[in-house]
Amino acid sequence: MTEERKFPAERLRELGMAWLRRHWPTALIVPEFSVISYGGGLIDLAAVTESELIGLELKGEGDSSQRLAIQGLNYSAVATKMFLLPAPPLVGVCQKKLPRGWRILPIDGEQVRDDRDWTAPYDWLPTSPLRLLETCWADELRSLARYLRADVMGHKGSDALRRRIAETIPLEKIRPAVFMVLRSRRWETDGMRAKTVYRPSEAAA
Repeated sequence: MTEERKFPAERLRELGMAWLRRHWPTALIVPEFSVISYGGGLIDLAAVTESELIGLELKGEGDSSQRLAIQGLNYSAVATKMFLLPAPPLVGVCQKKLPRGWRILPIDGEQVRDDRDWTAPYDWLPTSPLRLLETCWADELRSLARYLRADVMGHKGSDALRRRIAETIPLEKIRPAVFMVLRSRRWETDGMRAKTVYRPSEAAA
């Protein structure tokens, strides 16, 4: 009798990390990536390249698909691509509730099946400049405004800076600038906000 495979969140995380690294080997991979101020929304795994933010949400055995609708609204406003990696028993229900523009990754045996070019560009997600800028911290916003040469004279506070940048700078300039900030951030040593991230030289092949 064949032993039944189990796919808890921890196992899916391993598969997801390996899959992201295969397709985006130069990306910075950030677990529990915050997409709303104060940690109001967390993408399970985010791979940040110079031009993209690829989100990967995990649904392990025992997880619920009920939050997919709100996750679709929040995560799709920031990521350039969103993927869902569910445990095999959850594929059917997740498919019915899959947010627009997301793609389900199939598991074949002990790894994610690579039967298509997952890196191909698509532009189905409704990026919000304000939500994208919310991924930056206050000091980063000020540096970002200078880098983008945004006219923020008289605008103080993070909310005001975000609105001003979003109103005056095109999205195609905001995106790579934000990704540059995220890739250069000192994630591992930033006090209470410190977390482990996986840089290209540190990630498993």
